[in-house]
Amino acid sequence: MVVDLKKTGMENEMSADLRLSDLMNSDFQQNTEKQTQPVQQGLTGRMKWILVGIIAAGALGGSVIAYLMVSAPDRPEVDTSGVTMDLILEEVPETPAVDRQPVTANDPKFSNPNIICNYFNDHPPETADHPLDPTITVAKMGLEHGRETIQDYSVVMHKRERINGKLATKEVIQLKIRYNEIAEGMKQSPMSVYLKFLAPEAMKGREVIWQKGRNKDKLTVHEYTALGNIQLNLPVDGMLAMRGNRYPMTEIGFETLVLRMIEKGTRDRQHNECDVKINRMAEVSGRECTMIRISHPVKRDHFEFHMAKIFIDDQYNIPLRYAAYSWPEEEGGEPVLEEEYTFTDIKMNVGLEEIDFDTSNPEYDFRK
Repeated sequence: MVVDLKKTGMENEMSADLRLSDLMNSDFQQNTEKQTQPVQQGLTGRMKWILVGIIAAGALGGSVIAYLMVSAPDRPEVDTSGVTMDLILEEVPETPAVDRQPVTANDPKFSNPNIICNYFNDHPPETADHPLDPTITVAKMGLEHGRETIQDYSVVMHKRERINGKLATKEVIQLKIRYNEIAEGMKQSPMSVYLKFLAPEAMKGREVIWQKGRNKDKLTVHEYTALGNIQLNLPVDGMLAMRGNRYPMTEIGFETLVLRMIEKGTRDRQHNECDVKINRMAEVSGRECTMIRISHPVKRDHFEFHMAKIFIDDQYNIPLRYAAYSWPEEEGGEPVLEEEYTFTDIKMNVGLEEIDFDTSNPEYDFRK
């Protein structure tokens, strides 16, 4: 079953609107004025019930769609063997500014010219014109490095977002991305994307494909529902596609994350009240990282977050983890997690092909 919601639900809603407008047009009103008073009252009551019925049917239709999307009685087993499902974060205490690497100064990584975060060795935030300047420079270096060296990759993304004030369950998603071409400046490169949900249970097995310029830029999604395995074509920013997400599918991937880092850093650089700390000895699930912690102690309308932690992988020069927090709900309380994205099981330049982004791929469970 392949469904284009714009050709089903929306058209049904339009026909309901037309029926309602027919009841309220001038010809109908003129005809009713010629009738007796008792009949007028009867028709008015009947119109009310018709209107209530139309509204109820629309609400029920939306509820049925939502119900079907989450009520699959039997979801398939998903093989997660060899996949990192649980994260291990290690944040070594920050070294003092006067002695940034007191124990590991002789570590070869601190003199490796291929590690972009070594820029912090000679450009610490404490001595910059603005504490964000070195971080913005490193982000721009990372963007350039990624565009020069990364054509595609596969990765497992661990995602958690606060939606409508509630922190959602962590999602674990197998992800494949291929860049169709490279953009210039702060533009986003067009890409092809494949997702498979590994957790939680309510989403397990769902697959999504999106390619810039294909399928009218819509997502192709298959989902296990009470009616079986159904397939949908969804606008990337439509209600169902955005359900449970802070950002559309087009915002996924390392490059976009770096672009947003540069945009937010450049914007926040216009203001003071910003503190930046660098930890060169952090780890995420065994991978060596540099952690950049940016915080705004005082809540201001022009600041999007209270604190953000960015973990840059020392080997690949990519953001391995990003977490953003809002201000504590009470003085002295803990920062409130708003969103976090962590990437594990990274495989760079694996040679992804068209079949990796094709619903006919025999390894996928899209309807053939």
